[in-house]
Amino acid sequence: MKSKAILLSLLLAACSAADVTADEVARRVCENAYTTEMEPVTDTYVLENYFGLDTGLDMAVYRCPAAAVMAEVIVIRTDDTDSALLLLENRRNKAIERDALYPDDKRRAEESLTGVTGDFAYFVMGEDADKAEDELLKAVNGR
Repeated sequence: MKSKAILLSLLLAACSAADVTADEVARRVCENAYTTEMEPVTDTYVLENYFGLDTGLDMAVYRCPAAAVMAEVIVIRTDDTDSALLLLENRRNKAIERDALYPDDKRRAEESLTGVTGDFAYFVMGEDADKAEDELLKAVNGR
Protein backbone atom coordinates (compact mmCIF):
# COMPACT_ATOMS: atom_id res chain seq x y z
CA MET A 1 0.00 0.00 0.00
CA LYS A 2 2.82 2.39 0.86
CA SER A 3 4.46 1.84 -2.55
CA LYS A 4 1.14 2.64 -4.30
CA ALA A 5 0.91 5.92 -2.39
CA ILE A 6 4.47 6.84 -3.36
CA LEU A 7 3.80 5.97 -7.00
CA LEU A 8 0.60 8.02 -7.01
CA SER A 9 2.35 11.08 -5.55
CA LEU A 10 5.15 10.77 -8.13
CA LEU A 11 2.61 10.58 -10.95
CA LEU A 12 0.73 13.61 -9.64
CA ALA A 13 3.97 15.58 -9.40
CA ALA A 14 4.88 14.62 -12.98
CA CYS A 15 1.45 15.68 -14.23
CA SER A 16 1.58 19.05 -12.50
CA ALA A 17 5.04 19.77 -13.90
CA ALA A 18 3.90 18.78 -17.40
CA ASP A 19 0.95 21.18 -17.19
CA VAL A 20 2.93 24.29 -16.27
CA THR A 21 3.03 27.00 -18.94
CA ALA A 22 5.97 29.10 -20.07
CA ASP A 23 4.30 32.16 -18.55
CA GLU A 24 3.74 30.45 -15.19
CA VAL A 25 7.40 29.45 -15.06
CA ALA A 26 8.61 32.94 -16.01
CA ARG A 27 6.30 34.66 -13.49
CA ARG A 28 7.51 32.37 -10.69
CA VAL A 29 11.11 33.22 -11.52
CA CYS A 30 10.32 36.94 -11.53
CA GLU A 31 8.46 36.78 -8.23
CA ASN A 32 10.97 34.61 -6.36
CA ALA A 33 14.37 35.51 -7.80
CA TYR A 34 14.27 39.23 -8.60
CA THR A 35 13.96 42.22 -6.31
CA THR A 36 13.37 44.58 -9.25
CA GLU A 37 9.99 44.96 -10.89
CA MET A 38 9.62 42.75 -13.97
CA GLU A 39 7.01 43.22 -16.69
CA PRO A 40 5.90 41.04 -19.60
CA VAL A 41 7.01 41.92 -23.11
CA THR A 42 4.26 41.30 -25.66
CA ASP A 43 5.01 43.70 -28.51
CA THR A 44 5.70 41.58 -31.61
CA TYR A 45 8.12 44.10 -33.12
CA VAL A 46 10.19 44.25 -29.93
CA LEU A 47 10.19 40.47 -29.49
CA GLU A 48 11.36 39.90 -33.05
CA ASN A 49 13.74 42.81 -33.57
CA TYR A 50 15.21 43.51 -30.14
CA PHE A 51 15.14 40.05 -28.59
CA GLY A 52 15.52 38.13 -31.88
CA LEU A 53 12.72 35.70 -31.04
CA ASP A 54 10.17 33.88 -33.18
CA THR A 55 6.77 35.17 -32.03
CA GLY A 56 5.16 31.92 -33.21
CA LEU A 57 6.73 30.08 -30.27
CA ASP A 58 5.02 29.25 -26.98
CA MET A 59 7.05 31.63 -24.83
CA ALA A 60 7.06 34.22 -22.10
CA VAL A 61 9.41 37.19 -21.97
CA TYR A 62 9.80 39.43 -18.92
CA ARG A 63 12.21 42.31 -18.35
CA CYS A 64 12.88 45.12 -15.98
CA PRO A 65 11.01 48.18 -17.29
CA ALA A 66 12.90 51.10 -18.73
CA ALA A 67 16.61 50.90 -18.17
CA ALA A 68 16.62 50.57 -14.41
CA VAL A 69 18.49 47.25 -14.26
CA MET A 70 19.41 44.88 -17.05
CA ALA A 71 17.28 41.86 -16.11
CA GLU A 72 15.37 39.42 -18.32
CA VAL A 73 13.61 36.08 -18.14
CA ILE A 74 12.77 34.27 -21.36
CA VAL A 75 11.11 30.86 -21.26
CA ILE A 76 10.21 28.89 -24.39
CA ARG A 77 8.23 25.67 -24.34
CA THR A 78 8.85 23.59 -27.46
CA ASP A 79 9.57 20.16 -28.88
CA ASP A 80 12.65 21.64 -30.59
CA THR A 81 14.66 22.83 -27.61
CA ASP A 82 17.89 22.87 -29.65
CA SER A 83 16.54 25.58 -31.99
CA ALA A 84 15.05 27.52 -29.08
CA LEU A 85 18.34 27.35 -27.19
CA LEU A 86 20.15 28.74 -30.23
CA LEU A 87 17.76 31.74 -30.27
CA LEU A 88 18.40 32.30 -26.58
CA GLU A 89 22.16 32.01 -26.93
CA ASN A 90 21.97 34.61 -29.70
CA ARG A 91 19.98 36.86 -27.33
CA ARG A 92 22.63 36.37 -24.65
CA ASN A 93 25.43 37.27 -27.07
CA LYS A 94 23.57 40.40 -28.21
CA ALA A 95 23.05 41.42 -24.58
CA ILE A 96 26.79 41.10 -23.92
CA GLU A 97 28.06 42.64 -27.16
CA ARG A 98 25.55 45.40 -27.89
CA ASP A 99 22.91 45.98 -25.22
CA ALA A 100 25.00 46.27 -22.04
CA LEU A 101 26.08 49.89 -21.87
CA TYR A 102 27.34 50.15 -18.28
CA PRO A 103 29.84 48.00 -16.34
CA ASP A 104 27.19 46.46 -14.05
CA ASP A 105 24.98 45.65 -17.05
CA LYS A 106 27.95 44.08 -18.85
CA ARG A 107 28.62 41.91 -15.80
CA ARG A 108 24.96 40.86 -15.56
CA ALA A 109 24.93 39.98 -19.26
CA GLU A 110 28.15 37.98 -18.98
CA GLU A 111 26.80 36.10 -15.93
CA SER A 112 23.47 35.34 -17.62
CA LEU A 113 22.50 31.72 -18.19
CA THR A 114 20.84 29.72 -20.94
CA GLY A 115 19.74 26.11 -20.69
CA VAL A 116 17.21 23.39 -21.33
CA THR A 117 15.12 21.35 -18.94
CA GLY A 118 12.47 19.01 -20.28
CA ASP A 119 10.67 20.78 -23.10
CA PHE A 120 11.67 24.25 -21.87
CA ALA A 121 14.57 26.38 -23.08
CA TYR A 122 15.40 29.42 -20.99
CA PHE A 123 17.50 32.57 -20.62
CA VAL A 124 17.89 34.33 -17.29
CA MET A 125 19.80 37.55 -16.74
CA GLY A 126 19.92 39.71 -13.68
CA GLU A 127 21.70 40.31 -10.43
CA ASP A 128 21.50 36.67 -9.34
CA ALA A 129 21.09 34.48 -12.44
CA ASP A 130 21.92 31.33 -10.44
CA LYS A 131 18.97 31.94 -8.12
CA ALA A 132 16.71 32.62 -11.12
CA GLU A 133 17.80 29.37 -12.75
CA ASP A 134 17.12 27.45 -9.51
CA GLU A 135 13.60 28.93 -9.32
CA LEU A 136 12.99 28.06 -12.95
CA LEU A 137 14.07 24.45 -12.47
CA LYS A 138 11.81 24.16 -9.41
CA ALA A 139 8.85 25.56 -11.35
CA VAL A 140 9.37 23.21 -14.30
CA ASN A 141 10.02 20.15 -12.16
CA GLY A 142 7.05 20.74 -9.86
CA ARG A 143 8.93 21.63 -6.69
